[in-house]
Amino acid sequence: MIQALQHCYLFFGNQDLLVQEAAEKCINEVLEGREREWSYERYDLKDMLIEQGDTTSQLLQDFLLSCETPPMFSDRKVFRLDHAELLKPPKGQTQDHPAARIMEALGCSLSSPSANLFWVFSSPVLREKDFSKNLLTLIQQNGQVRKFVAYDDQSQLGWLQKRSWEKRINLHPDAAKSLIEIVGNDLNDLEQELDKLKAGLVDEHEISAELVRHSVLGHK
Repeated sequence: MIQALQHCYLFFGNQDLLVQEAAEKCINEVLEGREREWSYERYDLKDMLIEQGDTTSQLLQDFLLSCETPPMFSDRKVFRLDHAELLKPPKGQTQDHPAARIMEALGCSLSSPSANLFWVFSSPVLREKDFSKNLLTLIQQNGQVRKFVAYDDQSQLGWLQKRSWEKRINLHPDAAKSLIEIVGNDLNDLEQELDKLKAGLVDEHEISAELVRHSVLGHK
């Protein structure tokens, strides 16, 4: 749960499932049941910064216009921008470059935050230094940054045990370790296998390591 309402949030890391869940939970808490049709817009910066053509240009124009337009039929508006690591200043002083124009819009919005405008950024990168320093500073000064990065199996083990409890799956600790050994570290893959175990082994009082080894195919 977000502790206090901020105007800007960044969720990043190599654990995509946790990044996506945190971003969605944040958006839901900011909007507090408001209709997304009137109060939420999502953009992938890949579409505006990497792709070329008239469609990309129009998408950029629509985004910039929306940034300047007060929300209609709602008192709050949330922008979500994916792949925030791509938003870096162009080489040279090209003010017409899409990245420069987006950064200008963000700078104007966050330097004097509107009471009804909120930003949620997401990214798969591992380090803060992978972001533009200017963007990261803007976010840190006006909001929160949360990192979801796994470096070893231990973090997955804790997550897996907690997730099993939430799903009402009685997973023996050794079975959890075996599941990670077979499936790997990716939380999306582990989530899928947990759901399969729940569907296929509902009559088991406890899922053992032996059952996991006989029931789960590896993703590696």
